Amino acid sequence: MFSEPLTNEELVKLALNLDEQQPNSVRLRRKHPRLSGSGISMLAQITSLAGSHDERTALLVDVSAGGLQFIWPGFIHTDTVFHVKLQRVGGEVIETEIRSIWCRHLKKRFHTVGAMSKNPIPVRELVSPQTWLQACANNPELQYPVTGKLGIFSRNELTAGSAMFQVRDSDIQASVIESRGALIDLLERGQLDMVVLDADPEEIDITELLHTARGHSYVGPIVLLSMDKEAEYLAKLDPLNRCRFVELPMSPNAIIAAIRDIIRDHPDCVADNAEIYSQSPYTLHRDEALKRFISLAKSMCVEANHAMEMGRQDAVIKIAQSFAASGGSHGYPDLSIAALRYLAAAADTKQQKKLPALLHSIESIVNRLRPGNASRNAG
Repeated sequence: MFSEPLTNEELVKLALNLDEQQPNSVRLRRKHPRLSGSGISMLAQITSLAGSHDERTALLVDVSAGGLQFIWPGFIHTDTVFHVKLQRVGGEVIETEIRSIWCRHLKKRFHTVGAMSKNPIPVRELVSPQTWLQACANNPELQYPVTGKLGIFSRNELTAGSAMFQVRDSDIQASVIESRGALIDLLERGQLDMVVLDADPEEIDITELLHTARGHSYVGPIVLLSMDKEAEYLAKLDPLNRCRFVELPMSPNAIIAAIRDIIRDHPDCVADNAEIYSQSPYTLHRDEALKRFISLAKSMCVEANHAMEMGRQDAVIKIAQSFAASGGSHGYPDLSIAALRYLAAAADTKQQKKLPALLHSIESIVNRLRPGNASRNAG
């Protein structure tokens, strides 16, 4: 059933070949997220449970909550069980058990295997917030991801219950906040990524609360529930323009649609893993990580050129594979793919004439991702 594992060189070349046919992308099937493409930043460690076999690196070509497809150097029988390790953005490992349901010939000894997962795969945790936002910005059919902690503040039980009902099937962790003091406390401690406020003037002073929220550096989405169509004048009180109004009674999915509308216009306020992706220390951390990754990209290319001059193609391949894994963990698959193409071309004398164009491609992606440009490109 098993043949020889993929060599480093085969792994890189196959990845590049697949990427040209179907570039790495993010798609949504129905309401569920899905990853598709070459799997440059989605390498998996797969172990057969049928016998004592070492872990093998496999290329994922499709990942969804229910299962995955991967490239395997050999034929796999139906109902073969595997143990899989996937890497979250940030480096943590997700482990699950999968069972093969089909196997199709790809090319030469390589096969594409489809498998169902024993446990749901948290797809969104495999890519960075920036990757999701860029994918949504480039494809109008995709919906901006809405995830994180939502606070619903209303003294009207019917209104609060309706808001909770609207987000019941989403990835939002919603809770009803019963007092103004509790809301302010959660904002001060950075425990909320999104806020829904009942804008009934008899129940709450919205003007004061907006000033208070922004005074605590909260820059996430604010949805105001109101029966007054003229209430939009309140938006003038919000200089960040991150408020949207939903008229009562609420239409289905109105709250989610309002939050997505804010994220579309202000992608830096999207939440990921209950952490505000905004003008905060997290943004500074993200920008510093990007600077380090750009520096790593340049040093990798220098090392590859030096290895190529020394005639050490094996070293170039190792550098390429290391850099691809690094790009996935940092959440910059586009830059990882471009640099990987450059390194692969550097290892092939027939493709070395392409190096200037490939290097220009890397520089273009770097310029687009530089702090200050990322948000504009994502939006």
